[in-house]
Amino acid sequence: MRQNRNKIILIVFLCVYLFTASCGAVTGESLSAFVEDITALFAQNQTTQYSYNPDTGQSTVLLNLDTNCMYDVYKDSGTAMTFSEYITTPEAITAHNKIKADIDKLVGQLSVMGIEVQNTYSILYAGVSAKVYLSDLPAVQKATLTQIALSVDYKIDNLFSSDTTLEQLTASAQSDYADHNNGINKNESKYKGENTLIAVLDTGIDYCHPAFSYIPHSSNQKINLSDIQSVWDQTEARDILKQNRENLDPNRVYKNGKIPFAFDYANRDADVYPTHFHGNHVAGIIGGKSDIITGSAYECQLAVMKVCRDNTTAAETPTLMLALEDCFLLGVDVINMSLGADCGLSMEYADNTINEAYKKLYDAGIIVCAASGNSFYSAYDSALGQTSSLYPTNGVVCSSGSYYQTLCIASLNSTKSFYMSAGEKDIYIIADSYVYGESYTESVINSLLGTNTSKSFDYVKIGEGGVSSAYQNKNVSGKIAVVEGSDEISYRDKQQNAANAGAVACIIYNSSYHALGEYLDANVLPSFFISKDDVSLLSDTGSLSFSKDNATYIMSEFSSWGPNEDLLIKPELTSYGGSVYSAVLNGEYGSYSGTSMATPNAAAACAIVKQYMSGLPYYADYSDFDLAVAVKNKLMSTADIVYNINGNIASVRSQGAGNTNIEKACYCHANLTSFYTGQAKIELGDDKNKTGRFTLDALLTNDNGGVSTYTVSAITAAARISADSLVMTNNLINLDCSVRVLVDGKETNTVTTTAPSHRIRVKISLSQQAKDYLNQYQKGTYVEGFLVLSNNDETLSLPWLSFYGDWASVPSFDTSSLVNEDIKMGNFRLKSIYKGYKDYSQGIYSLGAYEKNGTPNFDFCALSIDTSGVTNYGMKSINSVEIPLLRTTPNLKFYVISEDGQVIWEKALGKKEKQYYNSNNKKTNTIELIDIGFNTYNTYKIGNSYSQLTAGEYYTFTVSTALEYGKVTDANKISVNIYIDGRSPQYNTSKFSISRENGKTYLNMSVFDDHYLSVVKVYAASKSGETFTVGALKGTFPVSGFVSNQFNDLTFDITDSVKDYSGEYISVYMADCALNYSAVAVSLGGI
Repeated sequence: MRQNRNKIILIVFLCVYLFTASCGAVTGESLSAFVEDITALFAQNQTTQYSYNPDTGQSTVLLNLDTNCMYDVYKDSGTAMTFSEYITTPEAITAHNKIKADIDKLVGQLSVMGIEVQNTYSILYAGVSAKVYLSDLPAVQKATLTQIALSVDYKIDNLFSSDTTLEQLTASAQSDYADHNNGINKNESKYKGENTLIAVLDTGIDYCHPAFSYIPHSSNQKINLSDIQSVWDQTEARDILKQNRENLDPNRVYKNGKIPFAFDYANRDADVYPTHFHGNHVAGIIGGKSDIITGSAYECQLAVMKVCRDNTTAAETPTLMLALEDCFLLGVDVINMSLGADCGLSMEYADNTINEAYKKLYDAGIIVCAASGNSFYSAYDSALGQTSSLYPTNGVVCSSGSYYQTLCIASLNSTKSFYMSAGEKDIYIIADSYVYGESYTESVINSLLGTNTSKSFDYVKIGEGGVSSAYQNKNVSGKIAVVEGSDEISYRDKQQNAANAGAVACIIYNSSYHALGEYLDANVLPSFFISKDDVSLLSDTGSLSFSKDNATYIMSEFSSWGPNEDLLIKPELTSYGGSVYSAVLNGEYGSYSGTSMATPNAAAACAIVKQYMSGLPYYADYSDFDLAVAVKNKLMSTADIVYNINGNIASVRSQGAGNTNIEKACYCHANLTSFYTGQAKIELGDDKNKTGRFTLDALLTNDNGGVSTYTVSAITAAARISADSLVMTNNLINLDCSVRVLVDGKETNTVTTTAPSHRIRVKISLSQQAKDYLNQYQKGTYVEGFLVLSNNDETLSLPWLSFYGDWASVPSFDTSSLVNEDIKMGNFRLKSIYKGYKDYSQGIYSLGAYEKNGTPNFDFCALSIDTSGVTNYGMKSINSVEIPLLRTTPNLKFYVISEDGQVIWEKALGKKEKQYYNSNNKKTNTIELIDIGFNTYNTYKIGNSYSQLTAGEYYTFTVSTALEYGKVTDANKISVNIYIDGRSPQYNTSKFSISRENGKTYLNMSVFDDHYLSVVKVYAASKSGETFTVGALKGTFPVSGFVSNQFNDLTFDITDSVKDYSGEYISVYMADCALNYSAVAVSLGGI
């Protein structure tokens, strides 16, 4: 994300993107809107994420028949059988054959139209995927469909790489790493995943790797070859082999008792050997076992669903659908999806095929563990570098992890991060572990401490960026030099200057909120970084304390933050994902980092806890759905809260419920959930009126008959605002508040599990001091924490989240781009192609700007309209809109309103992701939508008739976002008034003159414009007969203070423009804000 990174910490993450244009019957107007929307989408230069082939002009779509799928038939049957059992009954086979016949009919219809069908589906939905041209879509209307969805590509992102190996870690780091099972969740319970089946949707697996040589005993296998054979005829895998006219023997997909099912849905064959290590690494974390690694659930079976194409490390949505259907058919317990699309929503609001598939998996009790993503938070790498205190909507959790049906997983580093102490304040040592690994930090600490366990050093702050002259009159001998990380000299030179002055170490502090951009050279001087916000805790001189024990496990920096746009807590659970050692290719092993690694750790935990809970009498009558919910709740309520230094929690928005604790989940006899939702999290929405009062209602259930007494308490925290009030930091502070606890209606702070369940209510009231602190956030901020039940043996907890303020009033657009370059996320611009340029890149101007790349002034936006009053017209259309979007929206909409308040034009583009740091491109995305379609040469319905826009009138162009939570406010819109200009600037020839005074040359003129004159440009000119030829641009003079609808006398100093010019004439170009222009040739000796 910031720079090139290391092998030991290479983060790999799969991305999936989905666009859905319509729901309900796709006929008439809705189909036309769909075609229009995706045509515009392809024109936006953002089709690289979609399954679109620009060479052929084809895209891939999912077509959903208006008929029941097999899941619907199964639910309607009311049977007590599992789906895998039911699908083999005569009744089900008959129903399935009918569905397939309907699908075959659709295939035939499409074939007649010349449309190529790729795949057919019958389990989770009834339909097909097909390659189509846009021109094909109207013909598709003739089929009986309920949905059309545009397919998109998955991608594997290679983020950080390292040359550090396990053997290169220091002895202490190796020991610490081993204690954490090399980053794989340690499982000291007696449950190892016996009789569970976990599906891995990924790049495939090398099933001959030693990590997968261990075969569970037949008594511990959930399915065997006979089970595969019983459902084989209904599988998508068999259908694909049949289409390929290949051998249909189910032994082709049965590898062994460890991997009873493996198929390549991407390349459409039974060879799942990967060209990328990612799938191997993920599978090893879940269920590998060798003399090198031990997966948490090594007794589980693995269903390997290869969904990424060979060599391309990419897959399409239809491929995922095939794999999910067979997951459902096989009755897997858990699905691991180390894949997603950044900035997801809680659901796909078009109720599309993918969304329905997740809902059916959820209803069937199949736990889907999905990665939260590796994209930090949306403001990462923005102009400010961190989240602005004005714009708190920084969540970027990806779909499918963002969906309410999935369990979203964040990443915790499996190696410790060190900190130092300045008095009572603890400060993180930033060693840039992506480059060095935490072993570098430890080596710095060891070099400072020597044989001591702890030691203190004096420090001195050095200004001027650490240049050598900054050390004059500063005594740093035997001390630590604390140096500003500005750009005067390189970091290595800063280190060297500190060493030359006798310093024992160099601390470089960030002078901005951006990520530090250089590496340190440990050979020069022991050195490390601290943050801009932390340096505010240090005086000019003082003392710093170091200890080998000052280290803790922290959230991985890359792990994507939440919450969702509807204030749902996502991610929900954390597992080790930073530096996880597992199987790669060619029989080897490697250490990699990412939520891709945290997710299989959590998936294994889900299978283990499900195994445990299935054996408890309390859950004997639970449905598959109820048991799956209980498993997730157990893991979340028994998770270990992740704390940062200074004893403060890591944000709920980054850790969810906390770090997975398998042993605790398997032996704790209680479950803690929200009283109202039955989930192990409490989502309070927003505190619109900033009351500072929050009520946490929970239900404590006793699921195995044990009796325990817990003390009830609450943690209440908020993000610390930076010293300069610009930044909402990622660190939390505890808020002063009063807490009142009621158990079963009685006021007490203890609860004993003597009854099957107990209702717990915790009432939190912020003090005025706390509210005053929060009110520093002008647009509001998050209040978050945990409801905690604890005793000497264990702790149960529920994460809770609210927003202090009106969530709907948090801006959707970064208007700071108009006023403050220091904090902007991006620019807002309306762009137009000038003077009929065909090439978008050649003649594009921003409305309100007089230069091609100029900064717009939105008080002066105008479009030209072709009238007799325009002699040389300029910008006639809004060809594109550049949007600094702060909130992912279910529907981004443009509309234009006339002066009388009538909406004369509108365009909806559906879901649009916010602007954020893209881990694939390693830069902040800019959102630019091309071919918007609003112009002055079309006609619009104005009143009861169609006509062109009226010259001389203003029209309001508005961009608006829909919200997942709350009613749209003005904060979710951005509007610009646009003047329709039908006249070029007029000038008084008699008042054009050249004057000279005190060695200066002036151009004098008098100009009239019905709007505003924007710019005057001076060009070289030559005359041949009566013809003038315009030459090079000599000077540009922006106009200010112009008064519309009258002649304005203007004078410009053109001394520099003509000082080296020997020509007799200049051409004076006068343009208004619509870039309508007039030009006149002027003699430098006078007209």
